[in-house]
Amino acid sequence: MWVKLVLLLLFCLMIVGAIHFAEPRETEERSSSAEVVHSLRLLTWNIGYAELEDDTRAHDKDLPAVAELILRQDR
Repeated sequence: MWVKLVLLLLFCLMIVGAIHFAEPRETEERSSSAEVVHSLRLLTWNIGYAELEDDTRAHDKDLPAVAELILRQDR
């Protein structure tokens, strides 16, 4: 029973946190010159292999392909 209460409390804290940290809605329109846009680009690369090896890091032959992809995404 106490587990359900703890989960309910965590859920309520999550909702309160989401409301608290949400961007406030502005009623006035901003001028386009004052608008600042922030963005984040996240790239992931699956470097693991289906083989059961201890070392699943990218092999040396994969590194040029990884670097080329990162450079292409920087545009």
